[in-house]
Amino acid sequence: MLLLMKRDETGQALEQTSNVAIGMTAETPASSQPRVPRGWETFPHGSDIGVRGFGATPAEAFANAAMALTAVITDPGRVQPSQAIELACEAPDLEILLLDWLNAVVTAIAVERLIFGRYKARVAHLAPLVCIKG
Repeated sequence: MLLLMKRDETGQALEQTSNVAIGMTAETPASSQPRVPRGWETFPHGSDIGVRGFGATPAEAFANAAMALTAVITDPGRVQPSQAIELACEAPDLEILLLDWLNAVVTAIAVERLIFGRYKARVAHLAPLVCIKG
């Protein structure tokens, strides 16, 4: 399960009820949720591990969701970036774009045999340009 969340200017989480939520449509305040000190989190979800990315923009939330993927593998603070890779993908909406992008990150981890510890994303017209370093 992937749940991408957006934070407002005060740091309050805004959440959707769908499994993949990008804080750009149909947002409702998640006032009962505890504050998360960083821009991402992982959580148990049945037999899976869910990831959440938070951000003021879709690009920031995408980058933070990818950081949560890194956290599933290792402590992101221990990753020493030595190489940058650019990824690009397109999709008809933000939900599919998030899924495609995170799949591209997982593929890059497997193919390049690197763990990435820095993510910078740019979402433009549903086609993010991503630079990851591992």
